[in-house]
Amino acid sequence: MDSLSKTCVVLDSNIYVSAFLFAGKPLRVVQLAEEHQYRLLISDPIQTEVERVLAVKFAYSQTMIAASCKRIWKIAERIVPAIHIDLCRDPADNRILECAVAGDAHYIVTGDRDLLDMPQVFRFTILKVDAFLQRMQTGD
Repeated sequence: MDSLSKTCVVLDSNIYVSAFLFAGKPLRVVQLAEEHQYRLLISDPIQTEVERVLAVKFAYSQTMIAASCKRIWKIAERIVPAIHIDLCRDPADNRILECAVAGDAHYIVTGDRDLLDMPQVFRFTILKVDAFLQRMQTGD
């Protein structure tokens, strides 16, 4: 999978939250980033959204958030989008798109129907977890 280590991927905040709370396939996606199987791209707005959801919706303390997120934020490549996208009804989805465009991502991985149903208007592909894991396994 060495050629895939150049693959740039943006994970939607729902993937991080699912990985931290429920493990399973979303956790496997995060682990592949930790194993340097692809380049994980993140922006401050995505990080903020993940930490906000963990705190507000799941009552994570700041200590729990740091314990869950610290190692991921450390390996991720920080992107500072210089563009503003306003295509989605949810502003958080627009931040995902901005990070992907600015970081020249190959993929966005999400469980968000709004993003998954978007027409192909960007160079990256928007995939569910299963489809992304399949591509990583086959090297597509």
